[in-house]
Amino acid sequence: MLTSLLLKEKESCCPRGIIICLKLYESIRGDVSKLSKPNSVSSTLEKRNKTKQASKTLQRRRKKKKKKKKKKKKKKKKKKKKKKKKKKKKKKKKKKKKNNYCR
Repeated sequence: MLTSLLLKEKESCCPRGIIICLKLYESIRGDVSKLSKPNSVSSTLEKRNKTKQASKTLQRRRKKKKKKKKKKKKKKKKKKKKKKKKKKKKKKKKKKKKNNYCR
């Protein structure tokens, strides 16, 4: 029975031998509330990794949004400049025409 429990623990990839011993003790005794929880170390590490990954993805998304906004602003500025240039050209043409008629 003990060997089968040990094999099960190895399959579940427990990082330390202490955890295996604690789990064995728990299975024999029933309750180990006084001792530290066996999965607490690994679970905290997993949680930390998950939060790191989440923050990285959020940062990536923010960067993408900023880039998109910058691109949109640049496009708008270019369009405005083009419109202004067109207006100026039209005004110049009108002025030239007027001058031509005066002669």
